[in-house]
Amino acid sequence: MTQGPAIEFRILGPLEILNAGRRIEVEGPKQRALLAILLIRANEVVSQDALIDGLWGESPPATAAKTLQAHVSRLRKTLGGGPLETRGHGYLLRVEPGRLDADTFRSLLEEARVASACGDPEKAAVSLREALALWRGAPLADFTYEAFAQTEIARLEELRLAALEERVEADLGLGRHAELIAELDTLVAGHPLRERLRGQLMLALYRSGRQAEALHAYQEGRQTLAEELGLEPSQGLQQLERQILDQDPALAAPAYTGRPRLMPTSAWRHPRRIVLAGALVLAAAIGAVTFEITREGQTSGAAGAVVLDPQTGDLLDTVALGTAPSSVAIGEGSVWVVDADDRTVWQIDPKSRTVQRTFSTASIPIDVAAGGGAIWIANGTSAGDSGSGSVSRLDPESGEVDAIVSLPPPPEGHVFNVLPGLSRQLIALTHDAVWAINADLSVSRIDPRTNRIVATIDDVRAENIAAGEGELWVTEGDKVVEIDPSLNAVARRIPVAADTLSALTIGAGALWVTDPFGGRVWRIDSDPKLVRRPIELETWVSGIAFGDGAVWATNEIADEVHRIDPRTNRARVVSRTPAPRSVDAGAGAV
Repeated sequence: MTQGPAIEFRILGPLEILNAGRRIEVEGPKQRALLAILLIRANEVVSQDALIDGLWGESPPATAAKTLQAHVSRLRKTLGGGPLETRGHGYLLRVEPGRLDADTFRSLLEEARVASACGDPEKAAVSLREALALWRGAPLADFTYEAFAQTEIARLEELRLAALEERVEADLGLGRHAELIAELDTLVAGHPLRERLRGQLMLALYRSGRQAEALHAYQEGRQTLAEELGLEPSQGLQQLERQILDQDPALAAPAYTGRPRLMPTSAWRHPRRIVLAGALVLAAAIGAVTFEITREGQTSGAAGAVVLDPQTGDLLDTVALGTAPSSVAIGEGSVWVVDADDRTVWQIDPKSRTVQRTFSTASIPIDVAAGGGAIWIANGTSAGDSGSGSVSRLDPESGEVDAIVSLPPPPEGHVFNVLPGLSRQLIALTHDAVWAINADLSVSRIDPRTNRIVATIDDVRAENIAAGEGELWVTEGDKVVEIDPSLNAVARRIPVAADTLSALTIGAGALWVTDPFGGRVWRIDSDPKLVRRPIELETWVSGIAFGDGAVWATNEIADEVHRIDPRTNRARVVSRTPAPRSVDAGAGAV
């Protein structure tokens, strides 16, 4: 049997393979487990050691390597040979786009989120129903108790529940509150600690004229949280209760007209993936103020730095900049902004809040970092590059480029799947090194004394990078990856229950990373044990930084800047500045 274009793999339920609609049977539990492991890491090389560990755990037989080869041979024959490839000391299962139900589910979920952000709940609801219809039961149901499947099962279950919540949200936007109540009752009973579901139930009850029941649902949730976790409801749920008590007109069912609201111009460059481009928040060290860079066409009149008071969010000042400022750094006595479209670097005096100098560059600057007596600029070959083609070293006094370090190019013809438009951090500084994400998503270490690459970390596909408190981390899809600077190697990978992770920062003894589609900031602590805590904000939260004793997160679509207290993990909106995108923090203040 040869592989045809119609071969499909299904893991959203019991494991299934179909070829032109006909089911292919995979014989034996070990072969099925082997296939499941390869599907979990589809289109990636999985080492023999990883496969042996997944199939036999800590006590593999002495013949494990030979037995694995036999299982691979049988599975290859079952699949027709084509999709299962041997790569060195590992194997790769090639799955064509749209041929794995989990990938199709994620694509439909992404389309729904774009539709929702564009004010089209009807289209969002249709896409979400189509996505949820792919589920045939618990994910990887054949492997519920297998260690190799636990992380993927948890991630898929979280995505399914998030899709349910978003489908309910779309239906609420279409005025279907009355018909949602029974479904939400069941969902809340099954997930009593899920505050978004409880809030949706409260809103559906209130809009259906059942105010007392809505308030009772809140009190039940409050009691459950207190008994189970010793916590009070989130600020958002408490606010909803107050609005219901006050019969706030803002809770009335929206009059959906079928006309989507306008989005930032940059959002339409990628119709399948919302592009969070155009504006940047810059938190600068100038006492107690915050700089924000807003997109063109907003109230400031042009793209530029908007200076805010970090406690009140009051507008203090503005600094006009170029066409499309894309990244900022605070250090070496100034605030530095790069503009890939204009090919410029802006130097702002944090005291006078004025532009000191503007440098034109022959390269395309896409990210910037400041420290160690230099300004480091990551350059792309185009403004939308996934990684860096080179790094320029700029003297902060003269503005002259001291050195240009060429980075490894990507393999010819290879396209890396990086979600466009989200905040990208491509360069980071530790006390003795400059770290840059290369065009092939590997990471290079540059020695600032010699301006030469001294090491490359190849076994990572980094999308964002950040350093702090002696640590170096990158995001890799739905994982955060720690790099050990002393070994120039990956130390560990930590999966997060998110579809896509964006910007990250380090502070208060924790790693903080944004989850734009989930509308969360994840706090990850690893001392004394690994704990992942989600902090609920709003969909499209993207930028993040630590400074002035707090974590600062931005949301371009919701026009919000959040302050998170690391002692309590409580978040509050400190500014509703138009289109803030990402945030940076300086020495001693925000």
